[in-house]
Amino acid sequence: MSKRPIFFLLIAFCALIILFDIFVPTFFLRNHYSLHTKASYYQVLIKEDGHKKKKTIAYKAKVIYYLQDSLWHSTTGDIMIYLPLIDSIYHLHYGDVISLPSRTKEIENFDPSFDYKTRMRHQRIYDYIFVHSGEWKLLAHKQGSKLITLANKTNLALQKRLNNSKLPQDEKALAIGMLLGDKTNISYDTKQEFYNLSLSHILCVSGLHIGIICFVLGLCLNIFSLWIANFYILKRILIILIAFALTFVVGLTPSALRVAVMMSFLLLGQITARGQDSMNTLLLTAFVFLVYDPLLLFNLSFEFSFLAVSGILLFMNYRTIILKKIPQNYPLQMVFSSGLATLSAQILVLPISIYYFRRLPTYSLIANMIIVPFLSIVLTTIIVFLCFADIGALNTAISFILHCELLLLKSTVHLLNLLPFAIITV
Repeated sequence: MSKRPIFFLLIAFCALIILFDIFVPTFFLRNHYSLHTKASYYQVLIKEDGHKKKKTIAYKAKVIYYLQDSLWHSTTGDIMIYLPLIDSIYHLHYGDVISLPSRTKEIENFDPSFDYKTRMRHQRIYDYIFVHSGEWKLLAHKQGSKLITLANKTNLALQKRLNNSKLPQDEKALAIGMLLGDKTNISYDTKQEFYNLSLSHILCVSGLHIGIICFVLGLCLNIFSLWIANFYILKRILIILIAFALTFVVGLTPSALRVAVMMSFLLLGQITARGQDSMNTLLLTAFVFLVYDPLLLFNLSFEFSFLAVSGILLFMNYRTIILKKIPQNYPLQMVFSSGLATLSAQILVLPISIYYFRRLPTYSLIANMIIVPFLSIVLTTIIVFLCFADIGALNTAISFILHCELLLLKSTVHLLNLLPFAIITV
């Protein structure tokens, strides 16, 4: 580690963040909504599209005004809003402003296996409001960032193309979740089967998905190296642009943006002579992120992404040694390379997953080594379908291929769930 002084700086900074979180009050907002105890109503800005639960729709929102003595006053602070499932017909989206009673309740843990309260506290969310039908009122649309609004609009347009396909409903929902990040309509049973195998990251857009798509497109770009000199540099710049384009398509979510920025640091580092040490570049990237937002240290998405990439980089030399023993068969080497990379990532991710969720998915490593390489084929097929959805004959052919792939994916996950001792509670 003598060649990576940033490692020791990062460890010290992480320790400082943890100590600060333990001993210092959680927030210092002078105008936080919780300080105004006599407020009767709030105006809130919807920060994310809703997520369907069993009986409600959950929205992350920001309180912007409170009503007291018949006057609206400015305030701040994030909060969770729960509306009845029947209210989903109103389609609230990012940027909408609604008014609702200021009937806050403190967030509690409902599942003993997961400390949800602490997780939300690290996002600076302490309370929630359950609103009955007829108690809230829509005040305005599109009050958030115009760029995020446009990204969400693009995302919904692509979802519509998939919903118009001839795929079965659950397969449509699965395709939309994997590529576009909306897992609202994925059935509970399907979600549970993926969750049991520690494959939840497959059902929503993560760094894995963006990395896979960029890797596949990077392979396709290799053909231009036959005609363009120094294509090594241009290829990496194009992949960075593709990563940010994918981030835009999925709605510019913070997790996707972090992955795109992290990939940019790694790829730009490879171009320069000093950036050949990818692990050093990754550590520097993590440090920059934490300086910008120290609370990311407690963000599961950030932790899993960082550990997964760290695992891939740490065991790179071992994978190279193993791959040299594989016969010189390109498709076979690609399968082994993908499987070994997945195993490398899971070695570091699995322990922290067990720590958070208090459960050991017995077949997690096997499931990830089987499913993740196959995911690259499924994601590529979905992208091809979206590109040619308006061409009748191609639409039918690609829909059939995609149906077979998604059916195989679901069947494999289902069979792995049927194996004995699939989950061990820790």
